[in-house]
Amino acid sequence: MSESQDRTLPATPRRREDARNRGLAPNGAVLAWPAMAAVVLVAMPVWCRTTASATVAAIENIHMTGKGGSSYILLPIIFPTVVVVILALGVLLLVRTIFDGAAWRLDRLAFRFERIDPKVGLQRIVSTVTAVRAVSSFIGLAILASAAWLLVGPLVVVLGDFLAHPYADEGQGSELLSPAVNYLWGILLVAGVVAAADWWLQRFRFERKIRMTPSELREELRGLRSDPKVRWQRNGK
Repeated sequence: MSESQDRTLPATPRRREDARNRGLAPNGAVLAWPAMAAVVLVAMPVWCRTTASATVAAIENIHMTGKGGSSYILLPIIFPTVVVVILALGVLLLVRTIFDGAAWRLDRLAFRFERIDPKVGLQRIVSTVTAVRAVSSFIGLAILASAAWLLVGPLVVVLGDFLAHPYADEGQGSELLSPAVNYLWGILLVAGVVAAADWWLQRFRFERKIRMTPSELREELRGLRSDPKVRWQRNGK
């Protein structure tokens, strides 16, 4: 029986933390950006209406007074944008906390040479994992490009009418916004599915890679029993 076939035991927290410190563990960043984009798309209609009316009011005020825009005039334009950015960042932190764990520890900020070791970096570049990641990334981009091509039809029709008759209807701009948002939602949905599949594949390969053999588990347990800190905690209880 080979060593890979003998790795049937789940990784211990110590082994999992060591893999995380070496930068081997997948993170939820691949899932965070679709979530952030969804927040922006949800807020986009309200943001567009709010900032558009505020921009028109600011321009009229500047034209009437002949002075540059003050912070009071520009605040209705800036504030909605800041709110959307804060909401998107909040969703980013929430997704990373859910999928990466909430164990924010200062020792993870410490410098570790193995993360920038040239030898380790070259081994990763020429590894099978890197080749699989490159192929999966290419497939994901191909799926996104295909979805963008297939979903663009209704938007092209509305955009063609708008360019052919730019002054036909005052509400034509709002009619163009709805197909554009729907188009972005379609692409985002496909991107979310691709991101979820990519994260699951990374997680599956990572869990298989850090599984332990019975001998590795016994060796780690012996090391924990001989650790002075563990003995002190056990005796203290």
